[in-house]
Amino acid sequence: MTGPPRGSEPGIDYSPLNAAEGTKFYQVMAKGVDGFTYVCFDTVTLDTPGTSVTASIQYYVAQNGWHEEPDRLRVWAETSTSSGGAAAASLLPMDDGTCVEEVHKHNIDRLMMRDSGTAGNICQSDCTEFTGTKNTVGDPAILPDRYEWKTMSADLGPVDTVKVCAGLQTGAGHEVLWLDDYQLTVSTATSATCPMEVPDYANPPRTGASVAYFSDYGICAPAPPAPPGPATSSTLRAAASWVVVFVAAVAAFFN
Repeated sequence: MTGPPRGSEPGIDYSPLNAAEGTKFYQVMAKGVDGFTYVCFDTVTLDTPGTSVTASIQYYVAQNGWHEEPDRLRVWAETSTSSGGAAAASLLPMDDGTCVEEVHKHNIDRLMMRDSGTAGNICQSDCTEFTGTKNTVGDPAILPDRYEWKTMSADLGPVDTVKVCAGLQTGAGHEVLWLDDYQLTVSTATSATCPMEVPDYANPPRTGASVAYFSDYGICAPAPPAPPGPATSSTLRAAASWVVVFVAAVAAFFN
């Protein structure tokens, strides 16, 4: 996309959300979808195996939403080495020194992933969760979008290959994420800033408040065994613009 979909409101200028380092970027919008949708850049093999790198990605999270327990955002890198095998690391901002693997309604404003506060008084530090009635005065969800790209980054430590991914899960379907270029830069870090388990989204966990929420609607229940036959999938590919390293492609996988 070259910008988010134009709304019905007259006079909206989406030009501030032009691609940060190119002509196109990627939108993750789960409107009408109860599930986790994620995109992954193609796996990159470093020219020198075992190089320590820092991964960063430019993103924008829309103001709207973040009222339901299932609303979740993840951004991570999957890596491998010839000696250590597969690993993963979260790229999300740390919460007061603690690593974060998921953004949700309780921490999105503390992490300043979107504008928080009230119109004309954007929170710059020590932001807190909004606990009032949704879509009323003081709710960050009703602040106008400023469409200013932000960047998140984390050290990955010594790696041979890197694949950066980001995913969004939504309850009511109002949340939107945009992704632009990401870059890998050489670092001196000897380990990942926020290591995590390698996600297995072919077999997602079915516990916690979000699944309880979905179960009220009779969805996200384990599917019956499928009859034997060839597997099918839906894959969307498009060219991606890179900041530093090279050109790659993006694949969006829908679960």
